[in-house]
Amino acid sequence: MPIASTAKRITTLEPNPENRPTAPPKPPRAVTLNALDVMRTPYVALTGGLTREEAEKAIAHIHKVPYGAKQRLVRSQVGLTNRWQIPCNLDFDLLGTHQARKAIRIGFNETLMPIMTERTHVARDAPLESSTRSPAATPRTPSRGPKTTIPAQCRYKSAPHGQKVMAVEKAFFYEAQKVTKGLEPDVVLHALGIVWEVHRPYLIKSDTLAHLLRLTMEHKRLEEGLQSTEKYSTADRLDESSSDVSKQKDTESSPKKMKQERVAIQLDVQDELVTIVGFSLALRNLYFSEVQVDQENVVGVLASAAVLQFQSLFQECVIMMKNTISPENIGKYHYAAQKYKQEALVQACEQWLEVNLVPVLGSQIYLRQLSQELLQKVLKSPRLFTFNEYRLLRAVVYWLFLQQNSKIQILPAHNTILSYFNSLPKRGAFLETKEGQRYTPIFQSLRLHGITESQQLEELKQINVLPQTWLVRVLANHHHALQNGGDMPLQTDFNTQAVRFGLIVDQERQFFAEFVARYGFIFELKIIRQEEAMYNFYMQRAKPTNPALSFHASERSAFSLRKDREVKYKITALSTIEGKWKELSLGPLIQKFGITNRNNKSKVLKAYLPNYPIYVTFAILFPPT
Repeated sequence: MPIASTAKRITTLEPNPENRPTAPPKPPRAVTLNALDVMRTPYVALTGGLTREEAEKAIAHIHKVPYGAKQRLVRSQVGLTNRWQIPCNLDFDLLGTHQARKAIRIGFNETLMPIMTERTHVARDAPLESSTRSPAATPRTPSRGPKTTIPAQCRYKSAPHGQKVMAVEKAFFYEAQKVTKGLEPDVVLHALGIVWEVHRPYLIKSDTLAHLLRLTMEHKRLEEGLQSTEKYSTADRLDESSSDVSKQKDTESSPKKMKQERVAIQLDVQDELVTIVGFSLALRNLYFSEVQVDQENVVGVLASAAVLQFQSLFQECVIMMKNTISPENIGKYHYAAQKYKQEALVQACEQWLEVNLVPVLGSQIYLRQLSQELLQKVLKSPRLFTFNEYRLLRAVVYWLFLQQNSKIQILPAHNTILSYFNSLPKRGAFLETKEGQRYTPIFQSLRLHGITESQQLEELKQINVLPQTWLVRVLANHHHALQNGGDMPLQTDFNTQAVRFGLIVDQERQFFAEFVARYGFIFELKIIRQEEAMYNFYMQRAKPTNPALSFHASERSAFSLRKDREVKYKITALSTIEGKWKELSLGPLIQKFGITNRNNKSKVLKAYLPNYPIYVTFAILFPPT
């Protein structure tokens, strides 16, 4: 068409008959395959170049092939998208020929079964009638009911626990077949409602399965002996012994007769920590020379290894759990360690909690996993790390909130949690109610006398968790200490009543410092890095006029005019060296702190700590003077 005419058509918006849009073609009719069509398809594909009579003869061999005699899980079929389902000659298509030949060798699997059921309405348990009709003569219209049935050897038995269970079972079977190179399973294990096909030589790693197999074989031999005694006489047994040579020749000529008969064993699992996935992974490790465990299912594998008495797998799970403790799994790991009496793992979990309860776990939803007994044990530990006593109280209040609201999935904001406790009935404190009395030992483990900020004390009053007598005692202690120069006569046990302040060294900085105030006395906590991985930890008294103090600390807080103050203190540094926790400490010591440079500094704790983080705790107590 000339360019001028094209431009004219565009400017005048005249319709172009040559580019007129056409209606879309009609969609193809839905193709419905019955069970027999599915079984015929690979044969039709392989015989696409033959005549009609020759193709029908080839299709007639379908019933001579032992389809589905056993479940084969070597490949995953994709239904109607398989290239060998195209009814044409595949001589030129190597991939299609390979798929068709593999389909002939392998029986039906789970993915192919929906083609025979959901799309054709053929029941999985229905038998398939014999027929030699060619695919061309097969009707393509959908039917209301099943016109064909599936043979008994091709029937598919689905797993009772859904698709996830079937996927686990298939994955285990695939790994076992890959290791054994297609060796037929000779033991059927019934456990957790699933049938596991395993191989006898690999069961020796599991003391439980080996014992069950031994008992089953002994019982079977005993039954066979009784049956043979009842069925045959002595003369018959003599005749049988004379024909042993001929039977041996028949066995050699028939390899199928040499196959060992399958043995079925039953394992009753009562452990609530055993999961189907974990049990499957434990059975897979029977076939591996090296233990293979993933962190996500390590608790289930550990429980399964305990049930199976698979010691090498059990110990490997324990080692992995010790090296992978995190907020997500600390509760499960500690419970499993106590259940199976693994003291080393229990100690590792508790040590992790002692340093991470406040800085890491105290503001996460996983705090709810901690049991009351475990939390109380950690709160009483002398190695517990906290930035101050108020931060520890806040973590405990968050834990209490999560125990009362177990269905929430995200930890709310701090003000929301305070509003929840403030909304409780005002008939009395929460710990005085019948429901809250069991939490009293948790709050008794806290050092409430270490909370001195007015805003923090106001929160204690608003949440209405602590009894009124507790609050009065805390305020009375503060008033008495201020009136007596900071003396704390009611706190005499340093290990359980000293006020703690903490710092975390998590990077290579040359200097760390923080000011803390206690009853008018201000101290500066210092950490100085002298050289590579060598640190100095000490504290010194600061003047109220120190320019580094904040406005709130210097002008709105009380300060003492005493020239010296006797202090009992302890400095502790905690870190990991070669995978093990190492604690270095100084004290407890008693020293008088003045305001001059000559006597305002404590003793220095020197430590070589090459790894981060380093948890440093300063514990302070003012004895009566």
